[in-house]
Amino acid sequence: MDTVYFRAMLYKSLMELGKATAEDIAAYLLAKGIEVTPQKVSQHLIKMPGVKYKRLSYKTIYFMKEKE
Repeated sequence: MDTVYFRAMLYKSLMELGKATAEDIAAYLLAKGIEVTPQKVSQHLIKMPGVKYKRLSYKTIYFMKEKE
């Protein structure tokens, strides 16, 4: 899969879901026909500009940075 397309799908899914875990986003993308692991989702989201995350003791929640 093309990296640019994959990142665009990550942005789109995170915008539609609001706040979500890597597992939620992977399940959402799987429903859209894109097979991806939660680990790959997490690796890309942490590096993407405009995406913030909060680590809890058992999972990480990702969300879009608020526009000022």
